[in-house]
Amino acid sequence: MSQPVSLGRLLWTALAAAPLLYSTAVAQDIDCAECHEDVTFDSPAHPDLVCGDCHTNVTAEHDTADLAPLTDADSCGQCHSAIERATRRSAHQGEAGCNDCHGEPHNIHEVSDFASAVSPVNQIKNCGACHSEPPELIEGFLTSEHGKALLLSGLASAPSCNDCHDSHRIVEVDSRRAPMAHENSPEMCGECHSILLNTWTNESAHGMVWK
Repeated sequence: MSQPVSLGRLLWTALAAAPLLYSTAVAQDIDCAECHEDVTFDSPAHPDLVCGDCHTNVTAEHDTADLAPLTDADSCGQCHSAIERATRRSAHQGEAGCNDCHGEPHNIHEVSDFASAVSPVNQIKNCGACHSEPPELIEGFLTSEHGKALLLSGLASAPSCNDCHDSHRIVEVDSRRAPMAHENSPEMCGECHSILLNTWTNESAHGMVWK
């Protein structure tokens, strides 16, 4: 049987939580536009967010004090914690953050939106901005059947970068855990080419050896 909660304990709990609630309220009540009138926030992916939801390092005194650096964990990680952790542990650790892939933070689009920086078509330019070497890497995709299906035929279902390399849990291509590793590539390709995978696996000598 639970013990009744005393009035004194309830009062102590309320007083202890008051500073946190007050600081949150103050941060949300700051009129950012008074100083940042040149900033426009029109993110289709985050229509209901306010400045303080992402800029968690801002306090009421920030105009007279230096702000702590705003990290992905402090901003995006507040809502997308699992994704932020996966990216931090991926091949992009320390090299690429959320906005490097998803675009300008005040204008982030839904992933399913063709205007998104990570839409299938835009991935080629976005990923290629960092992965430009060797030159045949991007050029090879552009001239491949997958690239021509996506960019020339306009098939949005054609594979782009993340379809083979994953989105956030990306590992080095020479890792045995990579989807395109020798032992994993049949299953990766088979996600789209299921009939071919089934035929190769069950009817060909190579597929049977692979199994």
